[in-house]
Amino acid sequence: MKWFNKLFAIALFVTIILIAGKLIVDNKKLESDSKYTIGLVTESNTRSFRYYYYFDYNVDGIQYSGLATPHSYKPSQVMGKRFYVRYYPPNPDNSEILFDHPVSDSVHAPPEGWGKLPLH
Repeated sequence: MKWFNKLFAIALFVTIILIAGKLIVDNKKLESDSKYTIGLVTESNTRSFRYYYYFDYNVDGIQYSGLATPHSYKPSQVMGKRFYVRYYPPNPDNSEILFDHPVSDSVHAPPEGWGKLPLH
C-alpha cells in the first residue's frame, strides 16, 4: 500500500505542474496576441466563499463560454451585464472577461473582434 500512496502523490504532483504550466502558457499567449469582443455574464455560483461567473461571447459566429473568478465583484454587479472579453485568435476558448470594462447595449462587436480594446 505504501507504493500506491507514493505513486498517487507523484501523479498528483505531476498533474498540478502540468495544469500550472498550461495556465502560464495560455496566459502568455493571451498577453502576446489577443483580440477583443463582448461577453455577457450568464450565470454565477458560490463555492468556498468565492464567486464563479460564467460568460458567453461570439467569435466569427461561433459561441464560446468562459469562467471567471474575480475577487471583488458580487453577482448583483455583473449578472446579465456585458463586458469586453479578451481572447486568443487561434484558440478563442483561451479568454478572459474584463470586468473593469463594461459595455453599453448600443455597442456591437464585429464578428472577427477588434484588434485593440475599443474606447466607447
